[in-house]
Amino acid sequence: MAFIAHQSNSPIAQLVEVSEHGTTLTQKIAKYYFALYWNVDGKTLKQDFDKSVKEFDDSLNSLTTSSSNTTEISAALAKVKSQWKFSNSGFKLDEQGHFVPTVISVTSESIFNKMSAVAIMYEKLAD
Repeated sequence: MAFIAHQSNSPIAQLVEVSEHGTTLTQKIAKYYFALYWNVDGKTLKQDFDKSVKEFDDSLNSLTTSSSNTTEISAALAKVKSQWKFSNSGFKLDEQGHFVPTVISVTSESIFNKMSAVAIMYEKLAD
């Protein structure tokens, strides 16, 4: 989809790409979080985690401010943003050595599903 979005120069195709990339980022964030929780030895693990968190945050902000959003998309993104805020509070706990793997697992899965649904909503706008 990234190639198509780039070639088409369509704002909707780019929104589809960003929202689909958000699903990938939620999986990466959860993977990194659990690796940190399990004390997996990785030189760049914390940096990769932080980079993915920032990238998702930036992408979500980009999506929520899009003028192409319908009421339905805006509502779905508001739910994602709420869960994302909750996840971020869990991320901050790990800085103190307190991990909440169950919370991160549940919210990551939920955000993944919601971002998948948002991508489909954007795809329907392109039709």
